[in-house]
Amino acid sequence: MKKPETWLNKIFVSIWVLLLFGMICPAASFARFDQPAFKPLEFHPPKGKITVFPNGLKVYLLEDHELPLIRINAVIKVGSLYEPEEMIGLASFTGSLMRTGGAGGKSGDEIDEILEFLSAGISTG
Repeated sequence: MKKPETWLNKIFVSIWVLLLFGMICPAASFARFDQPAFKPLEFHPPKGKITVFPNGLKVYLLEDHELPLIRINAVIKVGSLYEPEEMIGLASFTGSLMRTGGAGGKSGDEIDEILEFLSAGISTG
């Protein structure tokens, strides 16, 4: 009877040979076929508009009339990068207060009701 180590070695070598053969053969078989000729892809991205207000605010507008939706993103140079070392967490606190604290004479709950009625959302991050 053969030693178990020899039997295991043969199985191990056989598995490696099969794996190696499986990786080489599919690549070689694909290399023999000519690649089909496709027309070059034509992509014409829509042109946007940029408006700069007197206070320096830039507005980028890209209209898409496929769906009756409006999406507005505001990017403001604030955040934890600019907060002082002794006030860590100020940016996060300010962002959540801007969202839930209310504005324009309305409480945070009143703003939530208005947004829910309009199927709208406001978030900070």
